[in-house]
Amino acid sequence: MLYIFYGHRFWMRRKLERLLTPAREKGRSVSRFPSDGRPVAELLSQDLFSRKRCVWSENIMGDPAREAELLEALPRLVASPDIFIFLEEE
Repeated sequence: MLYIFYGHRFWMRRKLERLLTPAREKGRSVSRFPSDGRPVAELLSQDLFSRKRCVWSENIMGDPAREAELLEALPRLVASPDIFIFLEEE
């Protein structure tokens, strides 16, 4: 599942918390994917028996190369049982 929020930081953070709280309550692993240049493919890598995840990142689409990586991985992110949340500021 994939969520992309674009807008003001305050409102995006509120939306983020509304998604992370139930994910934690359901026992999902919640983590932040840093926007420091790591390959987007790392978002999809996990152990075979690991629990479902909720992964979020901020401003990952600022770099055109990263945006292209993300667009390439998009079908797999959408089809994944994990939740991916991207916050992009105005």
